[in-house]
Amino acid sequence: MSAVKDLNEILSLELGKRHIEGTHLPACITANLNPRFPLRPYQERAFKFFVNYWEEAFDGKLGIPVDRDRSFWFVVTGDSGSS
Repeated sequence: MSAVKDLNEILSLELGKRHIEGTHLPACITANLNPRFPLRPYQERAFKFFVNYWEEAFDGKLGIPVDRDRSFWFVVTGDSGSS
């Protein structure tokens, strides 16, 4: 195994799997998704990792100064058959 951990590993170690899996997705995320395409389990998990990354302090978090605009983009594939 590599000595360098990716962000998923760092979050899992720092916050624990139960904490991440128990994370509630805020309405600012769920209300902006097309209701005709329900979230798949891996998509919901990705959003939960993001919420925990954004809200929690932990060792290994990438430092982004609070006075800078922090923008994150998500491309969540639908059921178009193209993925």
